[in-house]
Amino acid sequence: MVYADSVLNTPDDAAWPENSTAPGEILPPAYVSGPRGKEPLYKAFDDDFVVLYFGSVPEPGWLRDAQIHQEIHLVRVGADSPLAKAMGARENAAFLVRPDMYVCARWLVPAPGKLVRALRRAHGQNEGDQ
Repeated sequence: MVYADSVLNTPDDAAWPENSTAPGEILPPAYVSGPRGKEPLYKAFDDDFVVLYFGSVPEPGWLRDAQIHQEIHLVRVGADSPLAKAMGARENAAFLVRPDMYVCARWLVPAPGKLVRALRRAHGQNEGDQ
């Protein structure tokens, strides 16, 4: 099932490659490096949102404002990985993924504030809600 028209999704702010994983689509099956070696991607999810980050910057500035949200986990994935290819991601792209593994936002160029706004939207909060 695809939820492309959900009001909880953040619309794209850039043109993505055709056939890339869009908001409202479920993540493709994949393995990522975890504490015990390669693990299925779904193990990174509890009841939390996950940011898949396809970059190499150790502490990206756009992530700092979202770190106050303890329900977000960062999963770093190589921009040359099979998952990046399957999702249409390139270096420094990021995806916000709901606990049920559906993408709710994505950015080719993440920027401060975008992640927090997308998280609020995914929770059904308006810009003015606290």
